[in-house]
Amino acid sequence: MLSYLRLFHADKLKIDREFVKDVIEDKDDAEIVKATIALGKVLGLVVVAEGVETQAQADFLAEHQCDVSQGFLYSRPVSVQVLEDKYFGELKRFPK
Repeated sequence: MLSYLRLFHADKLKIDREFVKDVIEDKDDAEIVKATIALGKVLGLVVVAEGVETQAQADFLAEHQCDVSQGFLYSRPVSVQVLEDKYFGELKRFPK
C-alpha cells in the first residue's frame, strides 16, 4: 500500500481523527501518528492532523512537528459567510 504514495502527486498527508483521538492514551496510536509525521517529513509533505479536540492532543502533535492541526479545539464548523465576516472582515475595510 505504501508504494502508492509515489504514484500520487500529493502535497499533504492527513492523519485521520481515529488515530488522533486516542493519541495520548493509546501507545499504538501514538506510534502510528509519530511514524506518519516522520514519513510525511521525509517525503516533503505538509502533515495535517484531523480531529484535534484537546490541548494535550495539540501539544503532542506540535512536539512531534506536525505542520497543521484542525478540529473542534480551534473551531466548530462554520459557514463561508461566518468565516468571511469573522476572520476576513477586517480585510474588507481596507481599499484595494
